[in-house]
Amino acid sequence: MILLLPELDWRIYRTQSMPYNQSSNLVMTLLDMEEPRWDPNDPNIIWGLRTFRIVTVNVQTGQEVTIKDFSQDSTIGPIVTAEPDFYRITTKGEGESSTDKRFWVFIFQGTGEDYRARYIFTWDRQQDKVLGVYKVPVKEDPGIDFVGMSPKGTWILISGDYYSGNLLGGLVIANKEITQFHRLDYAFGHSDVGLDSEGNEVTVAQNAWTDYIDLIPLDPSTKPIPEPGGSYDGTNRTRLIRLFYNSSSPIGFNSRVHVSCNVPGYCVVSTYTQPNVSEQNWLDRTITLVKLDKNHPRVFYLAKVYNTTAVY
Repeated sequence: MILLLPELDWRIYRTQSMPYNQSSNLVMTLLDMEEPRWDPNDPNIIWGLRTFRIVTVNVQTGQEVTIKDFSQDSTIGPIVTAEPDFYRITTKGEGESSTDKRFWVFIFQGTGEDYRARYIFTWDRQQDKVLGVYKVPVKEDPGIDFVGMSPKGTWILISGDYYSGNLLGGLVIANKEITQFHRLDYAFGHSDVGLDSEGNEVTVAQNAWTDYIDLIPLDPSTKPIPEPGGSYDGTNRTRLIRLFYNSSSPIGFNSRVHVSCNVPGYCVVSTYTQPNVSEQNWLDRTITLVKLDKNHPRVFYLAKVYNTTAVY
């Protein structure tokens, strides 16, 4: 099955015939669910968020189960009550739980203060315990783009715009208690978390200061590139793919990139180019498979994509 968002509601389609989104393939429509994710073990179960709840839905039977209602939690409930404009928990769309669905991290979002992230909190599903709550001060708010857990649940990832002196800006990891913070990067583009070929937690990210796609270990020994065009020496990171952004060159890169790390040891890097823009660089309109081996990284050409939608 495949999960698509053709309009305002998520829809589940079977994939036995193409195009997938024909009415005869429709399994069900997921009403009022945010950030749906397939269960790692049961192909019929989808996890998602609704207001302050984590829910699962069996797409074959329609059975819905509330995993956790944070408005009733002894730690989180009083915060919900005290902040009447709060209307949801969210990762801002791009974050993940740990792969085993044990550890979760969310922000609270309300209609006040321009919808900014006001709190970050973590939850251990196995113990049904809130592990940490962090109130985000206005002066440290980087305009958080997303929060998420690392695959093994070791770290929280916080992504936001970097401003000088800002604690949470750039790409930051924090412990589950949200008491210790370490910046991995200042300026980066699209990214995804995963496991490298040795099983270590990493993120693969577009480095906006060096125009490479980097393999970045989620580890306190990893350091950011200090300045645009800076050196990789001593940063504990590996360059994977060069993005040759050069508008004056006849082979300058004309695309934008998307990263997906859903299989241990590998990631997929895909690119898209607007229909009216010419293909110049080898990576334009290309899908590649990258071996996440910091000692011997390899990139395998998979396919060309001649899309006309101008989106990822």
